[in-house]
Amino acid sequence: MCSKPQEEKAPISPEPKEIAERVERAEVKVDAVWSVYLIRTAANQLYCGVTTDVARRFSEHQSKPQGAKYLKGKGP
Repeated sequence: MCSKPQEEKAPISPEPKEIAERVERAEVKVDAVWSVYLIRTAANQLYCGVTTDVARRFSEHQSKPQGAKYLKGKGP
């Protein structure tokens, strides 16, 4: 009884080289780069925020009308 030669199966996931080639060809549209930031308050508490402009957002935290409610009166 002869057995059939087994066919070579394709790998389930692509090889790293193939992945790199796909990434190089991919067109990615980035609307904005987001940053996560931490502010330590005068009371030694940490506030975590997310923004597209850290300098602007920190300035807003220091001003009363636009800062986060959590930081009101705690001062970064």
